[in-house]
Amino acid sequence: MTVPFQLNIPSKPQHNGAAGGRNQKDRRYLDTFFDNHRHPRRFPRGRPWCGPRELSANHELMHEDGFVMGDLMQGEYVENEDGSNDRLATIQSVWHAPWTPQAKYFRYNYKRKLITFDYPRLILDEKREMETYYKAAAKLGAKLNIRVEYGVEPDFQITADLGSPMSYVNRIRLAEAAMAGDPWLLGFIDEPNQDLAAILGFNQAGLKIVSYEPEPVVTPTQVLAMPDEGLLKMIAEMAAQAAAAAVDRALAARDEKGPKRTRKPSDPSELAGDAA
Repeated sequence: MTVPFQLNIPSKPQHNGAAGGRNQKDRRYLDTFFDNHRHPRRFPRGRPWCGPRELSANHELMHEDGFVMGDLMQGEYVENEDGSNDRLATIQSVWHAPWTPQAKYFRYNYKRKLITFDYPRLILDEKREMETYYKAAAKLGAKLNIRVEYGVEPDFQITADLGSPMSYVNRIRLAEAAMAGDPWLLGFIDEPNQDLAAILGFNQAGLKIVSYEPEPVVTPTQVLAMPDEGLLKMIAEMAAQAAAAAVDRALAARDEKGPKRTRKPSDPSELAGDAA
């Protein structure tokens, strides 16, 4: 396991003149926040998250220094008494959870160095997207003479183009479980919650199952934006383009492996056959 941050970044703010007058690297320093998911033994202060912060224009207000989101990692930057990095303790602080929400649902309290998660907003977003899905499914169903009922997975002719609505349902279930404090989902214990593990694609042994789920041909928003006239024809054309692109990717992947090695003939009769 590698250390989850760049060790050449200072761990304390360094104010050498105005923040805007230095290059980007000089304006950054490492810091650790803790989230609101606490465990009495593993995470008494909450789960640690560490990453580079960038000094605000007013460097007197440290609580305004923002995180550089792409570099936020799961672990704590631990220091020795002399301010150097305690590499072993830093590595040992790295934790794993089978699921965390997208970065846009992270909420930061910079004064308290606290991270919370906006699960209600995540759930609301997924419900709205699911409503959009069913509106698009109903539009397709009207063209295909297929009844679409909200909350029920549509006929295969529709899911082949739009994908399954279960993806929205599953993300809602994960958010609700995290909000309720499921210990496996939050990384507190190793024993899987089998229902949640199945959603995330793990088998009963806790191993990730590699499965191929074809990408939807079209998004619900695209379907709703299409005119009714020629709707099915446009989707069929998009499906053909997607299939052609998939073939191209497969051929490119094959070519990357290099030419196939020709097996040497094992006896003279094979050579004779080749000559003939």
